[in-house]
Amino acid sequence: MTPDEAVKNDTPPENTVEAVVEASVVEANIVDARNGDGSATPRLTLYVYPSAKLREKALPVGIVTDDTVKIVKAMEDVVAKLSGASLAATQIGVPLRIIVVDGEISGNPTLTAFVNPEITSFATETLSEREGCLSFPGCWVTITRPASCKVKALNLKGEVFEIEAKGVYARAILHEIDHLNGKLLIDHTTSELRRRMIKGKMAKWHKAAVRELAKRRR
Repeated sequence: MTPDEAVKNDTPPENTVEAVVEASVVEANIVDARNGDGSATPRLTLYVYPSAKLREKALPVGIVTDDTVKIVKAMEDVVAKLSGASLAATQIGVPLRIIVVDGEISGNPTLTAFVNPEITSFATETLSEREGCLSFPGCWVTITRPASCKVKALNLKGEVFEIEAKGVYARAILHEIDHLNGKLLIDHTTSELRRRMIKGKMAKWHKAAVRELAKRRR
């Protein structure tokens, strides 16, 4: 998810051209990490609509390991570089049930990682607010969600924790859990006109990214 003020730019920011984010981490390439090769710093891909990667349903994490921590670090880098509010692992092509939420939203000094997040209860009260998404740059949709929710998950030590999230914090968590289930921003509007507008804006964004990339290669 992106803060409201961050979703209004129709052109690709400098560090998202071709939707590729350079991440200064040992890697989210778990194969390299397992082989003990820490020399490579591959490029992390932030997938944007209409990539089929975004429709993949994430699988539960069996055991929290050092690999899990590396994935979360990669996600933190993406959120920081793109001034996002939250991110799901599926958005960087990792089909595991992991989300992170920015500390300013969660009330924690750093991002909060949720491994295998599970909503245990919802408030009956609902709120309708605009939402943006790092995978839909320049787009936003007004979505009605529960005003609060309780979430159970594992932390990076593999310990179970449960929190009650309210307002924007709850919205960010629910937004990212949607991603883990293959549900996207565009799915929350029933207006065919609005859907066409989003698809058109994304097509424009991709064309602008291609132009920017070609310009840089000259």
